Amino acid sequence: MSMNRKEEIVLFVRNKIAGMVDNEQVDYPFNNDDSIKDQGMDSIKIVNLIVYIEQHFNIMFEDEEMLIDNFSTVDRITASILGKMSVQA
Repeated sequence: MSMNRKEEIVLFVRNKIAGMVDNEQVDYPFNNDDSIKDQGMDSIKIVNLIVYIEQHFNIMFEDEEMLIDNFSTVDRITASILGKMSVQA
């Protein structure tokens, strides 16, 4: 069975976060609505995550969208990506 677009985005974001933090810091399993800062993501890593997202999904977040609330959990990041993708569609 193939994944839907939202599931693909969630998997991408979770895998990127896991690859960016020390495995000892990550509480597995963590929920998609848990703070990514609690998983070891600091502000520099979050900015790098945003760059990966923009490149991978060929989207661009505007300055006014770069609020920590928009990138605080996997669920919020996924919603931000889906929102950008629907605007471009």
